[in-house]
Parts: sequence; C-alpha cells; structure tokens
Amino acid sequence: MIIFGLVLSNGIQALFLLVDWPVSQFLYATPLILCIFVGLIQGICEEAGYYYVFSRHLKTWKGWKTPLLFGVGRSGLHLIFDISSIIAIGYSTNQILLSVVIVLVSNIGLFGLSIMDYTASRIHRFKWLCGLAIIIHAILNGGLYAMEIGYISAGINDSNMFRVSMSLLAVAIAFIIYKKVKLDGDTKTI
Repeated sequence: MIIFGLVLSNGIQALFLLVDWPVSQFLYATPLILCIFVGLIQGICEEAGYYYVFSRHLKTWKGWKTPLLFGVGRSGLHLIFDISSIIAIGYSTNQILLSVVIVLVSNIGLFGLSIMDYTASRIHRFKWLCGLAIIIHAILNGGLYAMEIGYISAGINDSNMFRVSMSLLAVAIAFIIYKKVKLDGDTKTI
C-alpha cells in the first residue's frame, strides 16, 4: 500500500514537477493540465497498483472481507497523513474537529474504491471497474489540487464538500457492486 499509495505516485510527481525540465515548465504554464496530471498520476498509481496487488498477491484471499480489510489499511494510512497535515497547519480546535470528521467520512470512499479494484481483479467481465476507480480517484485528486493552487476558486468548505461527494459516489457504486455481484464468478446483471 505504501509503495503504490505514497512512494510511486509522489516520486513520479516530484520527477515531473520539481526537476527543472521542459515538461515541468509546460505543466506549470498550464494549470488545467497540471491538475489533470496530478489527478491521473495519483489515480493510476493507487488504483492500478491495488488492482495488481489483488490480482497477483492476494489471490488466495476470498470473499468480501478482503477489500474491506484492505480498505481499512488504506484509509488508515490516509487518515494518519491527513490528520498530521491538519494538525501541522495549526487550525483551531473547532476547525480540527470538523476537518477530522470530514476526513473520516471521505475515507469511507476508499472502501468503495477498494471494492471496485477487488471486483475487477476477480471477475474478468468487470475489469472496467478498475478504470472507473482510476477516473473517480483522478477527478477527486485533480479537483482538490485545482482548489489548492487556486485554479478553481473555492473556500475550505467547498473542497470538503467536493471530497465528501466524490467519496459518497464511490461508496454508492461499491454498494451496487456488493449487492449485485457474487464473487464465485456467477454474476447478476448490473
């Protein structure tokens, strides 16, 4: 999880954004493409990486417990990072509590993304779910980055509501998958 979630994606972003070369100059000159790039790198590295882990290293793990336990670990890592960032910023107590609640609610979306990756790795017919997870993750991170750099004017509540709404979308899709798909390969139509 650490390799695909933090090391790989942040390493690629650092290579393209911190090293002074024509690609990084182009990305800084075009903020929209920069936001899309940041979102896609995060989405592809995390979701495709977790799809790989489910399909290659966790093949023997069966049932819906697997993506849920994986989602706990995944959201735990994000939770540690997000809460340490919130504390480092130096918010007031009320802002810290509100931010922690929003982080907890939005981390539920990681369970949804994990269910999509897991289902895509188990049932050949649903491989497209990995692509959908990448797109949702890319929109989420690209949108948050656009708000962070000021490309999209938004207050702190706007970015929080965007984060929560994208997470709820992932949870809704995962709930439909959970209700309609049997993991033994026998599927109902979605």
